[in-house]
Amino acid sequence: MMDEILEGINENEHLKFIVSLDNNEVNPMLYNCTEWGDLYSEYGDFGNDPMILNGDEDLDGDGYPDNHIWNTLSTATTYSAYAFIDHNMVVRYMFDTPNLYDFQYNYIPNLLDGIYGCTDANASNYDVSAGIDDGSCEYDDNSNNETSLEFEDEVQLFQDSAHQKIPELVATDDGNLHLVWVRELGSNKNVMYSKSTDDGMNFSEPIQINHNSNSIVAYTQAGPKIKVRGNELMIVYMDHRSGLTNIYLNYSLDNGLTWSEDILVSDQSYLQAYPDFEVSPDGTINLVYYSYNQNNSFNSVRYSMAQSGSLDFSPSIATGITTDSQEPCDCCQPDMEISADGDIYLAYRNNINDIRDIYIAIKPNGSDQFNESIRASFHNDYNNHCPSSGPSMQIENNMIALSYRVSDAATSYIDYSDIATLSFTNALSISSSEASPNFSDILLNEDIIHIGWIDYETGNPDVLYGVSQLETGNIVNIQRMNQNIEDGYIMQKDPKLLRHNDTLFYFWSDKRGTFYQLFYRKSTYNNLVGDLNGDNEVNILDIISLVNLILSNEYQTSGDLNADDEVNILDIVALVNI
Repeated sequence: MMDEILEGINENEHLKFIVSLDNNEVNPMLYNCTEWGDLYSEYGDFGNDPMILNGDEDLDGDGYPDNHIWNTLSTATTYSAYAFIDHNMVVRYMFDTPNLYDFQYNYIPNLLDGIYGCTDANASNYDVSAGIDDGSCEYDDNSNNETSLEFEDEVQLFQDSAHQKIPELVATDDGNLHLVWVRELGSNKNVMYSKSTDDGMNFSEPIQINHNSNSIVAYTQAGPKIKVRGNELMIVYMDHRSGLTNIYLNYSLDNGLTWSEDILVSDQSYLQAYPDFEVSPDGTINLVYYSYNQNNSFNSVRYSMAQSGSLDFSPSIATGITTDSQEPCDCCQPDMEISADGDIYLAYRNNINDIRDIYIAIKPNGSDQFNESIRASFHNDYNNHCPSSGPSMQIENNMIALSYRVSDAATSYIDYSDIATLSFTNALSISSSEASPNFSDILLNEDIIHIGWIDYETGNPDVLYGVSQLETGNIVNIQRMNQNIEDGYIMQKDPKLLRHNDTLFYFWSDKRGTFYQLFYRKSTYNNLVGDLNGDNEVNILDIISLVNLILSNEYQTSGDLNADDEVNILDIVALVNI
């Protein structure tokens, strides 16, 4: 039996016979734990402990191994066993009696199947458990490029003898970028606006939006918001000109050249704050904000809307997410998004007896009210004070992505779900707790989540970037965005992402001098000819990728190296000659 097994193993280069503990074998092979440990190290740490065969020495002096093995795996202490171990050094099969048929036709084929797969983390079908790349990696234009973005050098905007904070931006169909932020000098704050007509190469001279000067209210994540509806640009912000904070709106009908008077759009009697607004596919403007009582305790989350073509907002209604047992954190910005079907999703940090996890309230298109909120994070995040950091949410096609801070764990997470199920079971930590990541902003593009956040890994707060492809379970291409030399405690904050004309823009505010100033960087794709897998090298892996394109009869511009509108053997010749 053992001879037949050995014969089958020796015929396959991917199987290795380690040791026999069969008392019936003449001159049995012996080994020691050091040899096993060396083999384990050779194959790498896959999160499992190496299995130690305990007691294979001849302790009783009869000239044979004692077979006291697998003692840590079973209540049995003195039985023989056979084991099959996969390429990650995980025991896959263990049994007392060998069976040649099962070995040949079940166990060995299954082990071999598990060895092969796509080992490139940048591929769309990356297999984290594969040990040998079988050339099956698949790349589309999105996954190949967007997980390996490079960025141009940072650019500073509008040098000013005042703080410039909390950037927010939107792109319009004519290709323009529209940027708003808060200018702060002493206790005076105003909303500023500028635009770029050349993909961020140049921005126009800043102009002030609010007509009533020096009464703007703004916090981290809760600065001015800008949206577009047809040929209208609209900006919503907080203002305390009346002595109480209220919500105002200004609009432009000439692409940002001139702006309307300040329009009051909130309707409650006392303090109102933390607004967000979005435009539905049918042109409806949807507005939410927090409302407080006379003593500044939390009252309700309000919702109001303006019909397509109108800026007259309806009387606000309570969303119903505030009850006797729960209310949103009263100093954490919510985030609203609208699906392609016109359903409204409102993500917020809840407070139930100081457990402050993330919830989502949904108002279906055509409904007059919000449904009961669903829980979207499950960390039981205890905090006896308001953490001041709200969630970031994005909806793309049928997927919804979230990012949020967990105070208990001192870290931030991303998660995602199919919009039909709203089952958030893929929480992934952005960084280590030592870095204490916070105030994250995300952007979802097809199956790619781009993330920006504040990070304290160096001791100073930096702004970082990373990217995660859905279902991979990892964040890659992490890089520090601010390029300054840290010669003291320099604060970077307010990361904000925008995708525009296939370019990713990353904005932030940066206090390298006396005042915070605005900076940004924008992505540049890897343009190395022949680098099909996006690893910044042209080698055999790109040939394998190209062969897979040809075999799958799939056309990609990156693989058409001779530009004849076909991907075939001629492109392989061109790639080999690069």
